[in-house]
Amino acid sequence: MESSERESGAAVAAGNPAGAPVAVEQRPWSVALGFGRLPGWRGELLILAGLLLAACALSWPLVASLGSAAGVRGDYYNNLWNAWWLEHCVSEGVSPYWTDHLY
Repeated sequence: MESSERESGAAVAAGNPAGAPVAVEQRPWSVALGFGRLPGWRGELLILAGLLLAACALSWPLVASLGSAAGVRGDYYNNLWNAWWLEHCVSEGVSPYWTDHLY
C-alpha cells in the first residue's frame, strides 16, 4: 500500500494527476561478447578454444585414434564374428538372436 501511495504522490508532485501513468525511462539491453580484457571476437575465440579443449579432454581415447580405422580400437574381431554370424543365420534360416557358440 505504501509503494502505491509513494508513486501517486510522485505523480502528483511531477504535475500528473493521481492515477495517471508515469513514464519510466528504460534502457536498451546490450550484450557484451567475449571477456572484458579481450572484447569482441577475440574473446569469443578464446571461449571456443576452451570448449574445444574441454571436449578433447572428455573424449580423449577417441581423439587419440581419430586417424585410424574403427576396428583397430578393439572391436575388430567382435564385428568380424557378428558379420559371419548374421550371414550364417540368413543362409541357414535360423534366428540371429540366439546362439550356442558363445561361452
